[in-house]
Amino acid sequence: MKYPVRAISVIENNITWFIGSINTLPLTEPTVAAVVHLYYLDIWEEMRARLVNIPKLDLYITLVEGSAPAEELVKMENEIMFQFPSAKVFHIENKGLDIGGFLNIADYLIKNNLHYDFLVKLHSKKSLHTADVDTGVTWRTEAYNTLAGSPAIAKGVIKLMTAHPEIGMVGSAIWNIYSKTNQLMGYGHNYMTIKNLVKDFGLKTDIDNFNFIAGTMFWANYESLMKPLRGIDIPAFIARMEPGACDDSRKSTITHSMERILALFIAADKKRIVGI
Repeated sequence: MKYPVRAISVIENNITWFIGSINTLPLTEPTVAAVVHLYYLDIWEEMRARLVNIPKLDLYITLVEGSAPAEELVKMENEIMFQFPSAKVFHIENKGLDIGGFLNIADYLIKNNLHYDFLVKLHSKKSLHTADVDTGVTWRTEAYNTLAGSPAIAKGVIKLMTAHPEIGMVGSAIWNIYSKTNQLMGYGHNYMTIKNLVKDFGLKTDIDNFNFIAGTMFWANYESLMKPLRGIDIPAFIARMEPGACDDSRKSTITHSMERILALFIAADKKRIVGI
């Protein structure tokens, strides 16, 4: 199945429509944590080209041990630090895919008592183990363009979420999946794992009717996303996650279940997930 990649101008028009009559940002510009998982080093330039469109950005990046020779990882870190001198770069174990990367950074943010208004999450998605190459490219490109394809798009999402605090997560409308109408992609084999994780995190929300951004690239309300994580031992949770490339097409995985759980964090905080 071929998935479309919308032109940046189309996404800009969508943002304009969503914003409506909102013309100004607050006097104090909202703060943003950008959480980036860079497994495939060759995707960095695509990411960088979008990250520079995001204002008031603090950048946190995970590099994965074993994803490339050690000297290439060091070279990549040096390049990142040259382009974003205030960035924080973490070298992590290959567990939990991009969700593991996010949780490692979340652990750092929580332990250092860091707070932001919004969080934007990107990763170097290729989907080589779960889809064809073309799907990986179009999925990634559509997500990148939707979140930060231009300065107007990035500022527009910030403006939208600032003016509408009931919106807790924003991502591509193409990948905004409703569990009730698309149960295969909504749950897959993960239903019981999702149900158990909801209990682990103490979430009070409906797991039989929710939506999430497939591919886990999105903007989110920082506090809504981080609040449930403050009550758990994050390193111990990461230790439970699957190593390397994992596939939930035949059996449940904690990694892919967490893709849905992050959305349920938003729902449990009584906020909406919006596809644009």
